[in-house]
Amino acid sequence: MVGTDELKDIQINPPKENSSFCWFYHARRKHLIKYFVLSEQPQVIVRCDVRLIVKDGKLIPRFNFSKRRRESPKDVVEEQLERTEENLLVKASVDLDTASKHFWDLMSYFQQMSELDIPTENSR
Repeated sequence: MVGTDELKDIQINPPKENSSFCWFYHARRKHLIKYFVLSEQPQVIVRCDVRLIVKDGKLIPRFNFSKRRRESPKDVVEEQLERTEENLLVKASVDLDTASKHFWDLMSYFQQMSELDIPTENSR
């Protein structure tokens, strides 16, 4: 869990020869990290799945955020939105309200990892 576990224990296992698959690894616990828990509430966890894509010799992270039921984390929590002009164009939304600090802690750590290609300047 971000905010509980030490981020410095996270490493990246680089892709092996003839492979583009690489992953995050928890060095102290010696296990593969499939996702990061950003927030734990009594009934819901906020989770960040990160895939590492090899492109032009660089590792580029791709993020997927979800809120999941605590008792059945594979199930995605659905929430009905009220139909308004503003949200008619919304395809999907995950509110990181309870996870904002841990999200930014994780992003800051990723920016420090030399193996990752993360933009640091404004991309407008």
